[in-house]
Amino acid sequence: MSAQSPISQSLIDTAKSAISALIESAVNSTTVASPNAFGQNAQIYEFQTMLAQRFGASVGVQIEWKDIFEDTEANVVAGFAVITRSLKFRIRVGPAQVLTSAAISLKLEEEDGKRVISQMFFTSTDKAAPIHLSPL
Repeated sequence: MSAQSPISQSLIDTAKSAISALIESAVNSTTVASPNAFGQNAQIYEFQTMLAQRFGASVGVQIEWKDIFEDTEANVVAGFAVITRSLKFRIRVGPAQVLTSAAISLKLEEEDGKRVISQMFFTSTDKAAPIHLSPL
C-alpha cells in the first residue's frame, strides 16, 4: 500500500497526525519540537510551552479522538479528544494517570504543496483518572 501525499489525505487525518505529533513530542521532555505541520506564520510558542509544562512529566500518552468533524470548503477541523497521560510515579501497582479533555479547532491551509495549520484553538481541562482498587 502506498503512502498518501499530504494533500490527498483527509483534513481529519492531517489534523490528527499534527496534534498527535505535537503532544507526543512533549512527553518526557522539557521542550516541544515544532512540527512541520504548522504554517510559517503560526505563532505557537505559548502553546508549546504549555504542553511542555503539562506533559513533560509524563512517561506515556494515549489520545482517544471523539466526535471529530471537517468542513472541506472552509478547511476547518473541529472535535474532541481525551488524552490520557501516565505519570512517572505510581499509585499501588499502576502509574498515576491524568485525563485531559480537549476541544480542538484547526484551520488548515496549503503551503509549499502540503497542508499546514494556520490557526488553532485548544481548550482543555485536567482531572485525575479514577483509581481502581481491588479487594484484598
